[in-house]
Amino acid sequence: LTRGQEPFLLFETMRWERGEGYVLLGEHLDRLRQSAEYFLYPYPAEEIEKALGALEAGFSSGPQRVRLTLSER
Repeated sequence: LTRGQEPFLLFETMRWERGEGYVLLGEHLDRLRQSAEYFLYPYPAEEIEKALGALEAGFSSGPQRVRLTLSER
């Protein structure tokens, strides 16, 4: 109980489908934001949305699994 907390990542795993985009994106981002607030992690919403948008350009036509991670820094 006296040791410091080891750093850890918060993450969300999402599904992306052509024509639909990220499935349940709002719910995933809300859950990640709530976890970030609880653990006092920064939540750079604009950077996250920009990064997710940039990923889409490289996706193939099939469904994709995307893991979004957030660190304390």
